[in-house]
Amino acid sequence: MQNFKQYLKESNTCTISLKLMFEAEQYINIIHARRIEYDLEMKLKSYGKIFIEFTLNDIIIIIEDLSRDNCQRTSIEKICEISKEVIDLIFEENSENELENRKFLLMFLGVPTFPISMNEGSILISCKKGDTISRIDRIIGDCDCIEFERTDDIVGGVLSLLKLKQRKIQLDYPLNSPSWQEIVIHYLNGDRDILDCQEELISAGYKEYARL
Repeated sequence: MQNFKQYLKESNTCTISLKLMFEAEQYINIIHARRIEYDLEMKLKSYGKIFIEFTLNDIIIIIEDLSRDNCQRTSIEKICEISKEVIDLIFEENSENELENRKFLLMFLGVPTFPISMNEGSILISCKKGDTISRIDRIIGDCDCIEFERTDDIVGGVLSLLKLKQRKIQLDYPLNSPSWQEIVIHYLNGDRDILDCQEELISAGYKEYARL
């Protein structure tokens, strides 16, 4: 099976999931759901193939075959703006369903190989086996928070995490055994000294993760 990098190289497109999260549970009846689906598909169809999923706490907008150009900050912000406008307009018709404190989460399957950013919201990267994050500081631009899932699949480049400007960076890691993630998290929450972190990784037996 091709990895995410090979997929991008061959097709020059990717799939993203944009999750609009609500602070409180929102009941979306089937009529509202169908209208949201239809309006979003019409207004976002120029970006790629659109799929919509609903839960009590969020609406997930999946865009397939998104071009590299459409993954840049201005395009992501435009997609967020259109999504908010469509959903707000439909919910405004029912005053009991006012939407407040909404947050966007931009989700990637695999580490992207081109710059991504969003003005307001968080970025979630679900790593795939064999991924490297050696230049992650050049890939991720503006965002409120960065989350990494399935970090055990990362094969290297973890010191680049310490170069990220965001103060809120989350990594998942095994809770019942020592891991390179715990070492890196310690420095992410501290002074982010790359050389000290590298030395500790090597001392702990994680030489493959200590390469600059």
